Amino acid sequence: MLKKYKILKFGGSSIASADCIKKVGEIIQSLDDEPVRNIVVVSALGGVTNKLSTLADHHSDPIFIKKQFAKLYDHHKQICDNLNLDLIQFLQQSFASLA
Repeated sequence: MLKKYKILKFGGSSIASADCIKKVGEIIQSLDDEPVRNIVVVSALGGVTNKLSTLADHHSDPIFIKKQFAKLYDHHKQICDNLNLDLIQFLQQSFASLA
């Protein structure tokens, strides 16, 4: 029998905060649709795509870039902290690559 697939995409406001991410986790954990195979896709946290676009628009202003980049990092770190995720090394490496 051919398995069916269900694709669930979460991003933006549905993962804008630690509480939202917890709700998404509950949704994913509640899936019990055998024989359906669930595929979960997660995009950027709420507001992050717009912030990255703003950073790109201001690429020639290093002071603005540094301040906004730090805010973006802090936003991700705060969510990780609120979810008790030890991802500091991953965040540092990811943001170093992005910089």
